[in-house]
Amino acid sequence: NFLGSFNFDGDMATQPSADGGDLTPNDTYNMRMVGATAMWLVGKYLDDRELMRKGKDCVLNSILPALRPEGYWCYRPNSPEGKIVNGIPSSNHYDGFVKQLLARLLFHPEWRQEKAAMSALQRGVDYALKNLVVQDARTLRYELYPDAHFPPRESLAKYLSHAGMYAEPLSALALYADASYLEPLRKSVQFAYDHRD
Repeated sequence: NFLGSFNFDGDMATQPSADGGDLTPNDTYNMRMVGATAMWLVGKYLDDRELMRKGKDCVLNSILPALRPEGYWCYRPNSPEGKIVNGIPSSNHYDGFVKQLLARLLFHPEWRQEKAAMSALQRGVDYALKNLVVQDARTLRYELYPDAHFPPRESLAKYLSHAGMYAEPLSALALYADASYLEPLRKSVQFAYDHRD
């Protein structure tokens, strides 16, 4: 069993080497979340309860407890993504990726029973809406690199990809927590639509 050769419990994203060392010293929350989400979804579709259990265990006992009180995940344990400026990391892309994957799980009723998961997503999205958006009455865009300066086309590509990244969390929250999340979702989709050329 290929999957059985990996240590999925707790530190799911790590793989031990033959001497017991860690082959993945750059262990990151976004990669843990990729693995845990894939395990749980594959387990569900293959009716593999053990695979589902291991994916869920990683999310509930490794990823969710690491959410910072402010509402973001560091890039890896105790290491923010970039420097902290006025309480906000200078880069928030991988934090957004964790939230996107958590939302993907919350579209499944089994996950909506996990109040900690919905609460974490809500806190995380609220952090982003408070600290990482530029908006007017009509549109909203995500500034996940608040101190960076990119060429205009690269900036636009990042804005559009982040609109897609946050569409899932906002949709999950609007459907299952609070319909008021529809408004930032509508505004971010409007921004993407306006820049479709």
